[in-house]
Amino acid sequence: MGALGQDDASLRRSRREPRDLLVVSIRSDRGPVGDSWLDAVETYARRRRLRIHLVTQVRRDQSLALKLAERWGAECLLWEDDLHPEHEVKVRALYPRAALTISDRLHGLIIAMTEGAVPVGFAPNSAEKLSRSFMALGIDQVAFSASEYGRDEALARIENLEAGADQLCDRLAMGRSRLTQLSDEVIASFRSELAVY
Repeated sequence: MGALGQDDASLRRSRREPRDLLVVSIRSDRGPVGDSWLDAVETYARRRRLRIHLVTQVRRDQSLALKLAERWGAECLLWEDDLHPEHEVKVRALYPRAALTISDRLHGLIIAMTEGAVPVGFAPNSAEKLSRSFMALGIDQVAFSASEYGRDEALARIENLEAGADQLCDRLAMGRSRLTQLSDEVIASFRSELAVY
């Protein structure tokens, strides 16, 4: 495990392990969370017999996370007084237990994906940024909004995402490979420029 999460082989093995959580991490600065979104999340967790666990990526989301945790009788991983690296370690320790992560926070979905949780960009409001970002990996179904999809359509889309977990792992592996290639090219370019001086 590291900055890029589990390596590809470990990730695929971990996907075969039992996962008992549905992790939810939602922004508090994008307007209210509607009944349609709440109902879809609750219904999916119940159907799959997953326990909901709230995670905050930033401190300002804590009040909403606590409110949702109370509604669902869920546990909540809050950002206490930790520094970024310390909180990330706690978050990464939780995600390998998550079958999926529902979030409108891009970094939360990426971290979840690198730990084997299926990323579900089911946003209470706009999912445009999430959609654009995942398209860079060639994934076009991860992000969608409760304002565009009713409960039943959202549930079907979440089911499809979870059923396609292996394809998501393939896309993640391709993205990592491309990132490594680009990093190597940048480093080589800097080295050649420095050699001139």
